[in-house]
Amino acid sequence: MKLIAQLILVIGFIVMVGPSFVLMLLAIMFLMALAGWDNKSDDK
Repeated sequence: MKLIAQLILVIGFIVMVGPSFVLMLLAIMFLMALAGWDNKSDDK
């Protein structure tokens, strides 16, 4: 039930803020994830 509540909150947040801002956030998260993967590969 907790997960469903979080999903509803996220969807409401997306609707309120707007899709363009969410897309920008996703792009930033994706870039950060890529940087994290690069760091992990460097450690090996």
